[in-house]
Amino acid sequence: MAIVGPSGAGKTTLLSILAGMIHPSRVSGEILVNGRQMDVSRYRRVSGYVTQDDALFPLLTVEECLAYSARLRLRATRAESAARVTELIRELGLAHVAHSRAGGISGGERRRVSIGVDLVHNPAVLLLDEPTSGLDSASALHIIALLKSMAVHQGKTIVLTIHQPGFRILELIDQVVLISGGTVRHQGTIALLESRLNEAGHRMPPHVNVLEFAMDAMSTLVVESTTPSEEVTRLPNSGAKEDHIFYANSRCGEVIILAERFYRNVVRTRQLFAGRMIQSAAAGFGLGTIFMNVTNLQARVGFFAFSLTFLLSSTTEGLPIYLQERRILERETSRGAYRVSSYVIANALVFMPFLLSAALLYTTPVYWLVGLRREMDGFLYFSLVVWLVMLMANSFVACFSALVPNFIMGNSVISGLMGSFFLFSGYFIAKKSIPRSSYLHYKFLFDTCGAVEGSELNFLQPNLNKGESLIAIFSKHADEKASAILTFSHLYKKSSTLPRQVKDSLQENILKTAAIAVTSHSKQSRVHKHEGSKHGRHDHDFDHFNSSSTSSVQHNGFYKPHSKIFDVMSFGAMGDGISDDSKIDGDIIAPSGVAAWPKSNLFQWMNLKWLNDFTIQGRGTFDGQGSTFWNFSRSQQTQAVRFYKSYNVTVCGIQIINSPQCHLKFDSSRSIKVKNITISSPEDSPNTDGIHLQNTRDVEIKHSNLGCGDDCVSIQTGCSNIHIHHINCSPGHGISIGGLGKANSLACVSNVTVDSINVQNALSGVRIKTWQGGLGSVRNVIFSNIRVSNVEIPVVIDQYYCNKKACKNKTDAVAVSGVMYRRITGTYSYQPMHLACSDSSPCTSIKLTDIRLSPVNASQVQQDAFCWKSYGESQGSLEPLSIGCLQRTSRSIKPLIKSSNHTC
Repeated sequence: MAIVGPSGAGKTTLLSILAGMIHPSRVSGEILVNGRQMDVSRYRRVSGYVTQDDALFPLLTVEECLAYSARLRLRATRAESAARVTELIRELGLAHVAHSRAGGISGGERRRVSIGVDLVHNPAVLLLDEPTSGLDSASALHIIALLKSMAVHQGKTIVLTIHQPGFRILELIDQVVLISGGTVRHQGTIALLESRLNEAGHRMPPHVNVLEFAMDAMSTLVVESTTPSEEVTRLPNSGAKEDHIFYANSRCGEVIILAERFYRNVVRTRQLFAGRMIQSAAAGFGLGTIFMNVTNLQARVGFFAFSLTFLLSSTTEGLPIYLQERRILERETSRGAYRVSSYVIANALVFMPFLLSAALLYTTPVYWLVGLRREMDGFLYFSLVVWLVMLMANSFVACFSALVPNFIMGNSVISGLMGSFFLFSGYFIAKKSIPRSSYLHYKFLFDTCGAVEGSELNFLQPNLNKGESLIAIFSKHADEKASAILTFSHLYKKSSTLPRQVKDSLQENILKTAAIAVTSHSKQSRVHKHEGSKHGRHDHDFDHFNSSSTSSVQHNGFYKPHSKIFDVMSFGAMGDGISDDSKIDGDIIAPSGVAAWPKSNLFQWMNLKWLNDFTIQGRGTFDGQGSTFWNFSRSQQTQAVRFYKSYNVTVCGIQIINSPQCHLKFDSSRSIKVKNITISSPEDSPNTDGIHLQNTRDVEIKHSNLGCGDDCVSIQTGCSNIHIHHINCSPGHGISIGGLGKANSLACVSNVTVDSINVQNALSGVRIKTWQGGLGSVRNVIFSNIRVSNVEIPVVIDQYYCNKKACKNKTDAVAVSGVMYRRITGTYSYQPMHLACSDSSPCTSIKLTDIRLSPVNASQVQQDAFCWKSYGESQGSLEPLSIGCLQRTSRSIKPLIKSSNHTC
């Protein structure tokens, strides 16, 4: 049956109604199939509808187009679907182009492929909208002849619209529905139409097509009225064969088929694929060279802002692809080929690795060139964020491609909304600066985007110079005459939209209850920078030991406690990494009392994470107010200032006093410099290490005064390339490596040099202490030019370390080898040397050179030097003579050393 009429007569609308594309509820009257109301969803699945435009994937071959349609529409195995496709290719006469791409074949062949896509599931009813439009007469005749053959030999009902068919095509049409202005003028055979024209007084001219003449004489034909039963008696009972119709595949099966089809399309879109990869790599190298090793905050914020702009705006090229696929998606899902959710999942599965490749090509050069945190976990986190931004941007484009009618509208809408995201990302304006009239709009649209919330901290969290906007802003714009106490209580703001890691970082770094006393200085003294030169105030004459410099620091006359409270945000400091506000010239005072500190396993006051190229300098003081802690028993480490996973950090000139426990800690960091600092707490303050190193490499500590209740410098596991020189240590427990290997753990320390150290009134001078049962090694350690004064035991190796009344004996021990003691001089109060090494893992390659020690009080009985399982050699002068107690190295101990040392 052919529906014929002039342009605008309603042919396509009528065909859409018959195909169920326009729901019956939207039209007047009834639409009946075999005398019953049309079940649209069922009818769509069992019928075929070929639109006027060919909705095909141009990069798939003819065979692949039909094969994927068969696998999605047929409840059959893959082999059965392939057999059906082979049969259909033969029927459609497409064997010669079966392996050609759909975008490269002729119009007639492409139209036959479109027909084949809807014939693959063998529908009883096939509806086609102008299948001959745009084709030459031969191709048009071939299409109609093919449809005629299907109707005759396969018993299909075929309804099509056609515009002015030729003589040969007209002979193949069984019935004609002639409509004009939405009204049926004729329904029946061509012979009946010619008879009606003759009855109306018309005479057919020779060589004139009946339909062409009928459309000219349309107004003289009487409008026919037919009953619904007459209209539908020719339609077979195709929709009543089964009560329930389901999808041909499971959801998982649909995802697999669609993902395979998407993958072929993506791989064959070489221009887009290669272009996107080249663009990502070029952008990564380009941005990396522009922002290479930037350290100031403004440049890094600019880098992150531009990165976000690039990542979001570079996805709009996918809009026309999504718009083209939308037509195919609408057609296939409306015919019941698969679920929309399966399409979304398959699309995501295919594009995730594609976008991951693009993300890695961008992040690999840019991350390391810009100089972000030089650790693999930081790089992986940054790559993950970039990947997720790309996925979000692609999803955003896909979403709006389903909402907009065309590319122009889609491009305008996406560009506008992307611009809004940039505006409210937090890089350009803080949320608190947005007028209240706009806040709700911002809150509704953009709060879930993880914006910077008006502070540079959040997006710089993986590697930022946070100190430039936290620690380093304390005294830039303070009034010259006034002193003040600043509080951080308003700087940290909870937000449900921030990632937990960011919130934790903010909570740890922004000291909610800490008060900062900023002492006034003249303009001349503010401009001066203490460089820690040879003649600076912390350089020391090692011929004259200065004990007063290590006593508790007293507040100077300028400090006025609790004179005024300020909000840091209104303080006026720049914190941009460019302005000279990186000095601390005032006093930073910790919360007093245990209850005021954060409730966590690690009590930390100043916890500074992920810093690169960061400096703390000045004449200011960090006061931990630890006196309330020293009488309070607790197992957690309570630290005043801690650097974690930081690179190229310098601490210069400041004072840290009265920490509850550890004063200054470096954890999992590299390239650390500490110079000209003062650390002070009372001699009886428990566990108050001065400087604590753990899992940290490439460290230099010099020209500093350290006095505390525990180790002046404590070196723990994971440390290497440590250089400590020109240090005053008094009081304290000296320079210590350990304790290592606690709870049978692995401990590795290597390449430690301690030189030009003054130790006074201390428990020990230089010592190595390990727990029983540990594994690992301490090796390549040099202690030279050590001056001791009134030290209980100047030289200590203790592999039986125990801080309890009794510890169980264990076989394993951290191996100690390659330790040199050179020019150790001064006075001791109990014993000159104590080397207690393990039976199973003796100390080896110990070297003593020029050791001259004398008792503080020669009249008192002193202990002789002690050596146990200590192997090595002595050279030069040794005083007292008992120091020469080392045993010569024996071959029998080498296997024991190897077994304990091989794990490092």
